[in-house]
Amino acid sequence: MKSEKKFLTSILKRVTHPEDYKEYPIWWTVLLWPVIVLIVIILLILIKKAVISYVSLIFISLGIGTFIGIFTVLKSGRKCWQFLYRHIDKESLEKRISELEK
Repeated sequence: MKSEKKFLTSILKRVTHPEDYKEYPIWWTVLLWPVIVLIVIILLILIKKAVISYVSLIFISLGIGTFIGIFTVLKSGRKCWQFLYRHIDKESLEKRISELEK
C-alpha cells in the first residue's frame, strides 16, 4: 500500500507538471559521446602504460556502461512522457491516493 501510494503520488506530480519532464536537450547527447570516447582512450593509454590494472579497467567500464544505460532509459522515458501523460486520468489518481490515505 505504501509503495502504491508513493508511485501514484509520483505519477500525479508528473501529470500535474508535465513541463518538468521534457526531453533532454540534444547537446547532452552530443556532449556525452565524445566525453565517453575520451575516457575510453585515456583508460586504454593508462592500461598500456600499466598505470591501472585490468580489474580497474573492468570496473570503470562497468560504471560507464551503467551510466550510459541509465541515461538512455531516462532519455527515452522523458521522450515518451510528452505523449503518454495526456492519457492518464488525473481524477482517478487523486481518488485512489485519497483512498490509500484513509
